[in-house]
This record gives sequence, structure tokens and C-alpha cells, in this order.
Amino acid sequence: LGLSWLFTQDKTSFTTLGACVTVGLFFIIVYVGYYCQFNGGKEAWYNTLTVRQTRYEAVQTLPEDMEYLKACVAALSEHTGLATDDDGVDETMADGQDSGEA
Repeated sequence: LGLSWLFTQDKTSFTTLGACVTVGLFFIIVYVGYYCQFNGGKEAWYNTLTVRQTRYEAVQTLPEDMEYLKACVAALSEHTGLATDDDGVDETMADGQDSGEA
């Protein structure tokens, strides 16, 4: 932290700055303790970590989920008889020309 360095200098300004930083850190630690104990900080922190864990697990299982979804879509397409992207593509449609009559 370098806080002890402020107290080892022979200048009063560094010692004063070190005292102010020490008092500030003390109040921050007391506030965090109060927040966690009496203001619902434990629950808020737990909920935040739970959401992050859920998101992490979702990202980790994404490749397997995508393969499963691709298989389901392929099975549904086969069952319903839908044409795949490669099947039934008209040459004139691929060139950007309309094959239908107006």
C-alpha cells in the first residue's frame, strides 16, 4: 500500500497525509462492515454472485446447447418436410431476379 512509507518520511506533510489516509481507510472498513451486517449487504452480495455464477454456467454450456438446438431444428425440419437452405434454391432467385409474375 505504501502507507507505511508516508510515516517513515521526515516531513510533516507526508505524516499528515498518512494519518488522513489511515483515518479514511478506517471509515471505509467500518462502513463496509456496517453495510454487510445491518443493511442487507450479505444478501445483495450473495444475489450478485448467484447471478454471475448462473451466467458463467450458461456461457460454459453454450456449445453443447447449440448442438442440441441444431439437432432439434433438423429433426423438426425433417418431420415437417421443410426445405433446408441448400434444397430448393432457384438459380434465378440466387441472381436476384424475381421468378414470379406480376
